[in-house]
Amino acid sequence: MTDERTALIIKVPDACRIADLPGAFSEGRRLGVPPHVTLVTPFAPLDEWQTSTGSRLGAVLDSVARFDATFSRVERFPDGTRWLAPDDPGPFIRLIERILAAFPGFPPYGGIHDGIVPHLSIGDADPSAVLARGPFSVSVHEVVLGSYTADADSWQDHHRMALSVRATGAS
Repeated sequence: MTDERTALIIKVPDACRIADLPGAFSEGRRLGVPPHVTLVTPFAPLDEWQTSTGSRLGAVLDSVARFDATFSRVERFPDGTRWLAPDDPGPFIRLIERILAAFPGFPPYGGIHDGIVPHLSIGDADPSAVLARGPFSVSVHEVVLGSYTADADSWQDHHRMALSVRATGAS
């Protein structure tokens, strides 16, 4: 059996501007994971995707309006992990809450953390060097379902699902 962990993420290509900094995205880069904000991990196994999981998630995302986000502050979790904070975490939090309401069996990070803290991990890059290249922006218009496979020690994108162009806000 393959050890596979799925995740729902939002890619932040603009953050690639710091990829050449020493320590930036070190673990993610090794695995081929793009700069991103994790919404939910672990998520439903890939073999459940063709059942109602894909259509249920599509309905959730179709009720959430696209939004723009900017990341201009470096923060640090108690374990030392550095991350870029969205200037307005509200749209991310509301999106995650909508996903959780539809899929209560998949809390963010398996439920090991209290609360929801949207973030873009930056690895061990020097915060002042990161901030000198920022701020970083993204137009959030889709969610990506991807997976990390321990056997292959790599990341793979599987499905992209659009947020609504019709909804009026992420709440």
